[in-house]
Amino acid sequence: IQRNLHELATSIALIEQWNRVNLALTARLLDFMYGPTFPELKISEEDAQLIPSGMTNDCIAQSWFRFLHCLGNPASLCRPAVISQTQKFLQFAITSENVVDPCQPPLS
Repeated sequence: IQRNLHELATSIALIEQWNRVNLALTARLLDFMYGPTFPELKISEEDAQLIPSGMTNDCIAQSWFRFLHCLGNPASLCRPAVISQTQKFLQFAITSENVVDPCQPPLS
C-alpha cells in the first residue's frame, strides 16, 4: 500500500486534498501544543471543518503524524535517487527526449 500511495503522490488532486487535511491538522496541533499566544495558522473555514470538532488532542497528533507520512517520507521528495525510481518518473523518462538522470549534477 505504501508504494502505491507513494506513486499516487504525483496526482495533483490527491496532493491538494492531502495538503488541505495536513494544514487543518497542523492548525489544530499548533493550537493545543503552543496555545493562543502562538501565531494562528490561518486556514479557510471549509478546510477547518475537515477535522471533526470533537477529535481529541491525542488523536489529532497521531493523525497529523500518520497523515503526513501516508504518502511516504516527505523528505524523500528531495532525494533524486528515490523520485527517479517512481513509475511516473520512469514512464516520463521513456517517452521524453529531455529527461536527464536526476542524480547527475546540472549541466552548466
